Amino acid sequence: MSERAIGSGKWKRLRLQVLDRDGRECPCGKPADTVDHIIPRVKGGDMWAMDNLQAMCKSCNLSLIHISEPTRQAEISYAVFCLK
Repeated sequence: MSERAIGSGKWKRLRLQVLDRDGRECPCGKPADTVDHIIPRVKGGDMWAMDNLQAMCKSCNLSLIHISEPTRQAEISYAVFCLK
């Protein structure tokens, strides 16, 4: 996501709406403090669609970022797990 989009009021409002909608809880059960695009934008996911966003804790979000890099060998499912 571009730095301009991240800093926009529109993104900040949408981020809070997603966190509130999901009860500020990550699917792993930890408190959520970030918002993740379920279908990555580089794969055609809508940046602004509520149904393409989910609340996540930082460790789950970071683990998805690392395993979804273009250098991986195969497609992955976006199952949620936390780095320990």
